[in-house]
Amino acid sequence: MHHIEGGSVLPITDFWVGSGAHSHTSEQPGRPVSLDDLRATNTLQRTGWRINRGVLETAQRALSAGHPVLEVDPRWPPPRPVRIRSDEWASLPSDARLRHIEAARAARTERTAWASTVSALTSLLRAADADRDHPSLWIPYGHDARLRRYPLVSSGPSPQGSGLSRSILMFDQGVPLGSRGLYWLAVRAATCAGLDKLDHDARAEWASQHTEEIRATARDPFATSWWWEGRDDPWGLLATAFELHEALAEPSPGDFH
Repeated sequence: MHHIEGGSVLPITDFWVGSGAHSHTSEQPGRPVSLDDLRATNTLQRTGWRINRGVLETAQRALSAGHPVLEVDPRWPPPRPVRIRSDEWASLPSDARLRHIEAARAARTERTAWASTVSALTSLLRAADADRDHPSLWIPYGHDARLRRYPLVSSGPSPQGSGLSRSILMFDQGVPLGSRGLYWLAVRAATCAGLDKLDHDARAEWASQHTEEIRATARDPFATSWWWEGRDDPWGLLATAFELHEALAEPSPGDFH
């Protein structure tokens, strides 16, 4: 390649194109990425983010309390496998031994999954807390073999991560809602609640009918289970509730940004 515009934190090697170059993803033979690829990636990397403090603080409180919205209680690991004394083991028939081995394996698997989930959650919140005061954050992107772009984020917030990971991020530069922004926030609220099969107008109407629940959620997320119990994307609904609450508190919601 004779000319490259922009720059990258790391060299453009296999980290950037996950499995090396493939002929069907190359603009020309021997050329794994084009200038258009680089420009598209840099557009993503120029997108600024910041931490949504409302979501972060709610998640931190939920972590400390073992709140069910997290679907894991970091305070209480699953029980360890039951240990059997050698003399008891020797007296067990083969089918009982097999049942014990299977139960012990299941218990170890459950504890390993618990530890992994808690570790990922605490790492996410620790990284978000470290960045909470930064006015702007930028995320580097890499590609897979088909040049599909993915954030190069190991443990911090990511726009392609879990519901909490996505919701803990917001764009660093807001724009006024204007005449239709409130409508789309309402649609977003219903979508996160699990009503994505409804048309947009029906979703916006649903949110309008639940304005009080939305605002109560934003005022104190821990005073209600409305936003998380049975919801498809509770953290997305919470983030949207914060936005709607602030917008509706403005004399002219269209000016909120």
